[in-house]
Amino acid sequence: MAVKNFWLISVQNSNLAVCLVGVKDDKYSIITTGPSQSWSSSSPSSFINAIDKSLSSASHQVSLDPSQEPSATAFILPSFWVSSDGKITPEKFDLIEPTCKKLKLRPLGFIANDEAIAESINQEDGFPTSFILLHLNEQTASLSLIYLGKVKDRLFKNFSPPFSPSVLYSMLLEVKKDTVLPPQIIIFGSFSDSVIADLNSYSWTSQKDAKVFLHIPEINTYDQNKILNIYTQVIVSQIDPASQVEVSPLPSSNLSNSDTDVATDADGESNLAESSQLQETDPADLGFTTSTTPATPLSPPPLLPSAPSPSPSPPPSPSIPPEPPPDAPPLRPRRRLKFKIKIPRFNRS
Repeated sequence: MAVKNFWLISVQNSNLAVCLVGVKDDKYSIITTGPSQSWSSSSPSSFINAIDKSLSSASHQVSLDPSQEPSATAFILPSFWVSSDGKITPEKFDLIEPTCKKLKLRPLGFIANDEAIAESINQEDGFPTSFILLHLNEQTASLSLIYLGKVKDRLFKNFSPPFSPSVLYSMLLEVKKDTVLPPQIIIFGSFSDSVIADLNSYSWTSQKDAKVFLHIPEINTYDQNKILNIYTQVIVSQIDPASQVEVSPLPSSNLSNSDTDVATDADGESNLAESSQLQETDPADLGFTTSTTPATPLSPPPLLPSAPSPSPSPPPSPSIPPEPPPDAPPLRPRRRLKFKIKIPRFNRS
């Protein structure tokens, strides 16, 4: 196995979460997941800080020493972060590149979230399928039309909460071409049961403007547990095609129809660590080498020159906000690794 342990960073437009993926009993699985963290597109430092907090929490849950933490990292990105030529847009590349340098992460590759889900369903069904994929956030919706296993069209829309069937209907009209759409909708992200109930009761086949479906669509929801396991499966199939992936149940605090921050107790400590059943995991069982020398804090190294890219060099990153309260897992120093930033795109079969 080329890469036995790696970080999987699932990014959304305003929040993200970091998973630690490792090999046990010759199978890849999600070892632990850090709590979802918010970040702001107007503050590059908040993106770095959010990854560091979620990653440090995941590491803390399995008692990893900083010297044991992997540097290999796979990114799952929002569909609109990837341009039509299959590359990360310059603006978002300028966000990811300094993050990898600052946290000493070695990028394995990236894939858009809609392509990852389409690829997983293709593998599961054994043939290319067609469906509507809808990601919901508090005030934004991303829709992808998957036709015969490929992403054919994408649409991003802002809306005033709550999300309603009429908003989805207007989006479907925009992606509808000369024919009706596949009558299957898969929804993931942040949503309530009432939103799903309203979508199921909507009169999809009797609209006067135009019919988007010939039949009442089947509406399915994917929770965070399923989504993260899908991402892991797709990434592993790229970096080690001969290996198997074991579906990993996440702690109950993560099993919700939301990818916003997890709840905290009165002291500000994440409830995720308390509910996790992975606290007793021995890092040695997961292939991590135990260090006999205590880790010492490293002073921030100078930024290394990056490989030529179509995007301009990013401006210096603002300083990271003050350290979290003592009760929270500490932000851990990263190992010094020399590499040139190059983020390949995972291929799709």
